[in-house]
Amino acid sequence: MSDEQYWITTPEKRRALPGTLKPEKLAPFTTTRNLVRAHGFRQTFDLSDGLPDPEAMTLTGKVYAESEAALSLWLRELRQDLRRATSYDRDGRRETPLLGADLVGVPTEERFSWMANLTLTLILAEVPDPDSEDGHDF
Repeated sequence: MSDEQYWITTPEKRRALPGTLKPEKLAPFTTTRNLVRAHGFRQTFDLSDGLPDPEAMTLTGKVYAESEAALSLWLRELRQDLRRATSYDRDGRRETPLLGADLVGVPTEERFSWMANLTLTLILAEVPDPDSEDGHDF
């Protein structure tokens, strides 16, 4: 796995996400069939367009701080930026618009309370185009 940096963009700034965050799945997007049948008819139609299904991008990892207060402040600021985030990207890849994001920070079961397991869920506003060069680089 590469050491690429994830970024979110808000109207005010561009913020780097912690380098410890990694995608939960390596290939998060799949294409499924969208089969439909008209009421009272037996013939089935496939309405899928070949594009991947909308799916959230989940990043997980650990974050560290010098104190519990510093960790709480950092998580609060990150949550505020995520609420205002308009897009996300990885180093050298195009920005992807966001509909929203969610953050869960849970203290780890280690001796220090200033470490937390972080789960960040990005709700994408569009799906990747499999025919484009960077379509699978989300």
